[in-house]
Amino acid sequence: ALAATTEHLFNTCQAYKDFIEVVFVSDNVPAAVPYFPTSIRRSALTSDTDSTIFTVQDWTLWYYGEHVYGDRSLKIANVVVFLAAQAIVHILARMSVNMGVDRKHMWRINMKNEFFFPVYIPTEVSKHYFALQEVKEGNIYSKPKLEKKGVHLKSSNAPLEINMRAEKMMLDILNTVRRGEKISLHDMLTQVADVERSIFDALKRGDSRYCRRGEIKDVESYKMGPIKSNYFHHLFWTEVFSDKYGFKEMPPYSVIKLPGEHKSPRDTAEWLEEIDPQMQIKVKNFLAKYDKDKLGAFMVPENVVKNSGIPPEILAAVNSRKMVSDMSKIFYLLLKTLGYYSLDKKMVMLISDTY
Repeated sequence: ALAATTEHLFNTCQAYKDFIEVVFVSDNVPAAVPYFPTSIRRSALTSDTDSTIFTVQDWTLWYYGEHVYGDRSLKIANVVVFLAAQAIVHILARMSVNMGVDRKHMWRINMKNEFFFPVYIPTEVSKHYFALQEVKEGNIYSKPKLEKKGVHLKSSNAPLEINMRAEKMMLDILNTVRRGEKISLHDMLTQVADVERSIFDALKRGDSRYCRRGEIKDVESYKMGPIKSNYFHHLFWTEVFSDKYGFKEMPPYSVIKLPGEHKSPRDTAEWLEEIDPQMQIKVKNFLAKYDKDKLGAFMVPENVVKNSGIPPEILAAVNSRKMVSDMSKIFYLLLKTLGYYSLDKKMVMLISDTY
């Protein structure tokens, strides 16, 4: 088998000898871009500053007449990639000789083809994409790996559960396309709606698993002073809530960050009418003391939340839709790659409102 394959390759190369020499290892290498001031290229879906990204899907479409995946597309793709890579090897060798490099070192400057993605999906955010990584530097994986680039797709600040669900959704989209099947938008929307509902349910229980974490530092760390910095939240907790819920430690300590629902003094006033009268008096006195008329956000000591959950008084003032929106941004970014646009800055409608 080895001998027959070798002979076949040799005979094929001989048959196409003139074509290879004229096209692929031509003495007339491509001129630099500045020599084509009037040239126009097709828009690129993606680009990189330190590498070349190209697609071979047009070749597979030309050969098979349709988009195919698996071994059939891999064979065509590999041939085209090999020819392109070898053309680069030839150009670099000629460049080395023209630079005066000794011919025994003419192959030292080289480039390699790093990844092959059978399915590649760019997003609307620059340098953010996700793909299936099937080949890396010539090594073919038995099972494709998920490749994702961009801070918004990795969501390092989000809980592990959110990241895992987002990865599942990416893989569902990629593998569906790779199988040559149609993507069910209804299924994708249902997945996102389920995530949003789970966040709403957790908040109703006072569960902080989907909340963002932060830290209140000692007062000397804030150049803006205690009133115009996060230290203000320490004062608020100490003077209003510590008698009822405990925790009178001094910073630094970890906190749970909660966006407030109040956009105006009227919102805060309406909230005060609904809470415990004694707590109501404490909040009013605190706001008057520091010349404030509304509460825009809350920072609750993490130890308090772990022991007794989010205080119900604060929970009633939390903007749960904003929290759900913040945690779900990655899913809305993925849905945009499918042509579905929904979430706006005003959060008029979440997917869980209708699905």
